[in-house]
Amino acid sequence: MKCIFYSVLVCLLYFLPQNSVEGHTKVSAAQYPVRPDTAQLRIWIADGRALLYNEPDSALLLLKKATALADSLQRTAQKSESMAWSGVAYYVMGEYDQAMAMFIEARRLAESCQNHNGLATSLNGIGLIYQTQRLYQRAISNHKAAIVHALIIKKVERVTANRFNIGLADGELGHYDSALYYLHGSLELARENKLHRLLLMSINRMAKVRLHLKDYDRADSLYQVALRDNTIDDNWEKCFSLAGLAEVSDAQGRYATGIEHGQKSLALAKKMHAKWDVIHAAEILTKLYEHQRSFENAYEMSKTARLYKDSVFNDEKEHKLSYIELKESELSKARLEHENVIQVAQIRQKNAQISIAVIVAVALLIVVFVVYSRQRHKALLSKQLLMINQMMERQHIMVEKQNKELLELNHTKNSLLSIISHDMRGPFNTLHGMLDLLRMGGLDEGQQQMVLKDLSESFRSVSGTLEGLLQWAHSQMHGLGAKPQLIYADEVIDKAIHFWESSAFKKSIQCSHTRRSLHVFADAQKIETVVRNIVGNAIKFTPSQGSITIDSIQRDGKTGIVVSDTGIGMTREMVHEIFTFQRGNHREGTLREKGSGLGLMISHQLALTNGGNIEVSSEEGKGSTFIIWLPSSATDTAHGDHLSGGS
Repeated sequence: MKCIFYSVLVCLLYFLPQNSVEGHTKVSAAQYPVRPDTAQLRIWIADGRALLYNEPDSALLLLKKATALADSLQRTAQKSESMAWSGVAYYVMGEYDQAMAMFIEARRLAESCQNHNGLATSLNGIGLIYQTQRLYQRAISNHKAAIVHALIIKKVERVTANRFNIGLADGELGHYDSALYYLHGSLELARENKLHRLLLMSINRMAKVRLHLKDYDRADSLYQVALRDNTIDDNWEKCFSLAGLAEVSDAQGRYATGIEHGQKSLALAKKMHAKWDVIHAAEILTKLYEHQRSFENAYEMSKTARLYKDSVFNDEKEHKLSYIELKESELSKARLEHENVIQVAQIRQKNAQISIAVIVAVALLIVVFVVYSRQRHKALLSKQLLMINQMMERQHIMVEKQNKELLELNHTKNSLLSIISHDMRGPFNTLHGMLDLLRMGGLDEGQQQMVLKDLSESFRSVSGTLEGLLQWAHSQMHGLGAKPQLIYADEVIDKAIHFWESSAFKKSIQCSHTRRSLHVFADAQKIETVVRNIVGNAIKFTPSQGSITIDSIQRDGKTGIVVSDTGIGMTREMVHEIFTFQRGNHREGTLREKGSGLGLMISHQLALTNGGNIEVSSEEGKGSTFIIWLPSSATDTAHGDHLSGGS
C-alpha cells in the first residue's frame, strides 16, 4: 500500500471551500435549468465548489455539466477549471486514479490557453496525488511550479497553500527544519490575509512536526490553540487536533486522557464519513489500548482501522493510478522534447539571421569601400553618409547614452579642476603665508596661537578635500568592488563617532548612539568610510549646542544605520541633487567648514556596491535624517484557490 494516512488527511483538508455552507442537500440535475451561456457555466462551477466538502458526489454532477457546457461553448479556460475541481471531488472521495486523470487533462487545457490560474490549480492537484503515493519529491516539484504560476497572477491564497503542502511533504521526508520553515511562512501569509482554514492547518501541521521531534509540550500547546480556535466551524481540523492530542498523551504515558481525545476524534470522523480520519483515530486508539493493556478494545480498534483501509485501497486502483502516473511522466517527457525541438529551431533561425546579417554587413562595407575609392565627389559622399546614418538609426539611443556619459565625465573633470584650482590653491596659499609669518618671527604668544589656530583650520579643510579626492581617485583606478563579511553595525558607528569626537566637542554637539546588536553584511572598510562621511556631514551642518542621534533598525532583510541631526537642513532641490557632483549646491558648514561634495558622492557609490542604498529626508531649518540601508546577512544580498492539504 503506497498511501500514507497523514498526508491524505491533511492534504484533503484544503480542498474544502473556505466558506462551506452547512446543511447542503444533494443536488439533482433537474434543480438547475439549462442556460447555455457563460453565466450558467459560472453558477455550476461555483455551486459545485461549494458542495465539495459535504456532498462531493453532487459537486461532481454539477462540475461534469459545467465541463460539457464549457466544451460546447469552446471555453477552454473554464473547461480546465471545471475539470480541475472535478479532480478535487474525486480526491475527496478517495478516487485517486480518476482524480489524477482529471488533473492531468486540466493542466493540458490550461497550458493550451496559457491560463495561469488553471495551471496553478492542476499542478497543485497532481502534487497532492503524489503525496498520497509517498512520492514527495515529485509532489514538491509540482507545488513549486504551482507557486510560480500563482505569483504571476498574484494569487496569495494559492501561494500560501502550496507553501503549506511543501512543508507537509518535507515533514513526511523527515526534513523537519525545512518543514517548519515552509509551515511558518504559510502561517504568516494566512494570518496576514485572513485565510483562517490555512491558519489552522499550519498550526496543526507544526504541532505534528513538534511531535516527531519529541517536543511534546510545544506540540500539545499548538494542538490546543487549533482546537480552541472558533473563527470558523471546521470539524476536519478539530478531528485532527484531537487525534494529535491523543498521540501526545500516548507519548507522555497519559493513556486515559489520550483515549478520551482519540474517542472524540473517532466519533467526529464517523459523523463526517471521513474514512481516512477514522483510520487515523482507530490506529492511535489501538496503540493507546495496547499500552493500557486493554487488549479487547485494542483488537476492536484494529479491526475498525483494517475495515476502513480495505474500503479505500484495492489492487485495481493501485495499478490504474500507476498507469496514469506513467502516462503523466510520458506526457511531461514529450512536452520537454517538444520544447527542446522548438528551442533548437529558434537557435538555428537566430544563427541563420546572424549569418545573413554578417554577410549583408560585409557586402555593404565592400560596396561602400568601392564607391568611396572610385568617387570622391562631395555630393556622392554626402549621399553615402546619409545612407549609413539611416542604417545606423537603431544605434542612435546607444550613441546618445554614450554622449551623456561623456558630458557627465567632462563635468566631473571640470569640477575636479575647479576644486584643485580653488579649494586646494586658496588654502595652500594661506598655509604658505602663515608659515612665512611663523618663520620670520616677530609675533607675540597670542598672535602665534591665533595663527596656529587658523593654520589648523586651513590644514583640516585641505585634508578633507584631499581625502575626498583620494577616495574618488582610488574608485576610478581600482573600482568599487566589495569584500563583504558579517559585521556589527554598532562597531562601525563607534568608530565613526570616535573619528569625529574632537570636531563634535569643538562645536558642543551631543552625539548619542542607541546600541541594537544588529549585523550588516558588507565590506567593513568601505562601510566605515560611508558612516564616517555621513556622521561628519551631520556635524558640519549642525550648529553649536545641537545634537546628533544614531540608531539602527531592521526591515525586510535590510539593516538601516539612521543618522539624524538638528542642523540647518536642506531644500527639496538640494536633497534631490545631494549625491551628484554639482558644485553649485555645496555649502559651508555652520562654522564655515569647507567641503567638496565628493564624500557624499563616494558614500552613495560605496553603499550601492555593497548591495544597499542611502535614504535622505530633510526640511530646511529642521535638520536632516540619513538612513544607510545594507543587507542584514549573506542570504539577503541575493538579488512572494485553495484545495485540500493546503492546495
